[in-house]
Amino acid sequence: MPRLLSSLFAVALACVTLAAVEAASGITYGRYDCGPYRQQFKVVTCSALICQLYTYDPGARGGGFSSTMDIASLRTLLASGAPGNQPCHLAGAGGSRMAMQPKPPAPRKATSVAPGRYACYTMSSGRLYAAMSENFTIMGGGNYRDVAGHTGTYAFKGGQIAFHGGALNGRRAVYKAGVAPLSNNPNNVTFLRSNGELADSCDGVAR
Repeated sequence: MPRLLSSLFAVALACVTLAAVEAASGITYGRYDCGPYRQQFKVVTCSALICQLYTYDPGARGGGFSSTMDIASLRTLLASGAPGNQPCHLAGAGGSRMAMQPKPPAPRKATSVAPGRYACYTMSSGRLYAAMSENFTIMGGGNYRDVAGHTGTYAFKGGQIAFHGGALNGRRAVYKAGVAPLSNNPNNVTFLRSNGELADSCDGVAR
């Protein structure tokens, strides 16, 4: 029981710290759109000086890539956007660059996993990296395809996915239904470790 309380306290502390850093940086975490001909990117988290970004690129093998940017440069980018365009804005936030994050929709119980490509990423030493070896595509009929093109099957029950065959054979994951791939709330699959803890995460991306 003490171990459970300690874990819950750690999660609560992490959430409070994340909100405090967001407020201090003046940058709202979420997905930004900087106008035509510019890739959309997600501000994942920020430290005192550096922000972790994940840029979505449907043409890339992994569906996107991770990078870092100092807060001053990121503020400049968000204020200027693409040449000749309005400042960057949070996707789905009504076009206001520094608007508060829109209230997320009430969670809905998913009865199936949304088909399409999923791009995965991992956090290591406080930095976000693409985990391309875990990328996969959900197909119809309970089938999936791994990044190498091998097919396998999956079972979905109680909000969890169990993969069989292919590169993800034996892996379990939690599925959270979102709104759409190019939104601030995409469909998400988060892998589980053998002890039930959350591991790498994957967002649904545009086909």
